[in-house]
Amino acid sequence: MPPPSQQVIALRGSATAIADYLRYAIYSILFLRGVYAIEDFMVVNKFDLELLIATNEELETYVSSVLSQVEQWLMSQTINQVVLVIVSKETKQTLERWVFDVKAVEPPPGAAPKPDSEVQEEVRSMLAGIRGTNSMLSDIQEPALCNILAYVKDDGHQDSTADGWEDTHTHAIEMDSATEVKLKKASTSVHQIQATVVYLCDQNSLFRMSIDRVLGTKMTTNFTFNGVGADKRLNSAANKLQAKMGAYKYMQELNRKKQSDVYRFLLRIRCWEYRQLNVIHRAHRPSRPDKARRLGFKSKQGYVIYRIRVRRGGRKRPVHKGIVYGKPTHQGVTKLKYKRSLKTTAEERVGRRCGNLRVLNSYWINEDQIYKYYEIICVDPSHKTIRRDSRINWICAPVHKRREARALTSIGKKNRGIGKGHRYRRSPRKATWKRHNTLSLKRYR
Repeated sequence: MPPPSQQVIALRGSATAIADYLRYAIYSILFLRGVYAIEDFMVVNKFDLELLIATNEELETYVSSVLSQVEQWLMSQTINQVVLVIVSKETKQTLERWVFDVKAVEPPPGAAPKPDSEVQEEVRSMLAGIRGTNSMLSDIQEPALCNILAYVKDDGHQDSTADGWEDTHTHAIEMDSATEVKLKKASTSVHQIQATVVYLCDQNSLFRMSIDRVLGTKMTTNFTFNGVGADKRLNSAANKLQAKMGAYKYMQELNRKKQSDVYRFLLRIRCWEYRQLNVIHRAHRPSRPDKARRLGFKSKQGYVIYRIRVRRGGRKRPVHKGIVYGKPTHQGVTKLKYKRSLKTTAEERVGRRCGNLRVLNSYWINEDQIYKYYEIICVDPSHKTIRRDSRINWICAPVHKRREARALTSIGKKNRGIGKGHRYRRSPRKATWKRHNTLSLKRYR
């Protein structure tokens, strides 16, 4: 166990680090949510991020006085929560509650203090998460005010209220009309902090959230839009086809209207979630169950869904120093177009990562300015459920190893020009058909 002097130093350093994080988090929230204008802030480089500090003297004085008292409470380990409340200026209604739960951590005996680099990495991740929530939250369309609340322990031996602080109401939001989102944690050797945002949803936002829940889980056929201000044409079409459409058909119709408010909101939320995850990761369930089933997925043992993101853009020629030492016809480094699609690249990368699985098919799920996101349907050829199923056990044959690398999946055949119909009668599809349907008996000489 470290001596008491080292414990005091660690406690003081932890309290200072938590207070600094709260300062930059509060300024970022106030700027992103439009409570204060951009003229009231200045950009600084902190934690390898471009963060904001206040140039508004009134705001800086208020936040500094609050955080100085919070730091004292952190030193005495008597604080539980710090809450930033955004309130409507006209109606006094609470619009958002940013809750920062603070908990004292008891380090194990003989444990070394947590390195500053790890603490800064976790703080950097939390601040980036706060900035990422701005695309998820609806814009505040009315003038708003902010208030900072602190929840401290009252053990009966000391007064929990400090100078300038007084008891007030909690500015709570009813969960029936609100949504709660938890962000990443950060911790020091002494304290742990967890950020959570609870925001008020209007009727349209609640409707969108209900659609998100429906599309992310098993869907029944007996729910309607309930007329909560959605697109009138989509609403009337859904009411007319409600008796005729099943769950997967209903999802398919929603997916066809990607420019509708509902689906744009859904794609934006999911894209924000995918950016926080690893490049290749296993999904618990398909994001588009209707599309996955049309491509051969079954919700049973032996089937696996992997999600991957692929960087968008053209292809650069892989030459040393960007110089082509050769004929003029081979010049050019940038503005080259890859002969195959990004979906085939996604399938190959997943197949290379999961060597014991066979790639069955894939489909698009999302995209942003940097990446395209795909879900890859994989099959385990060693699983007895797959080997005993006559509809899928063809993929267990050794000839189907790395089929995605040999362009044997749907997108691979499309890129090779193999298909049926009038679109495949022109070259090179015509040449491909002729080559596959011509018997050539070469004479031995």
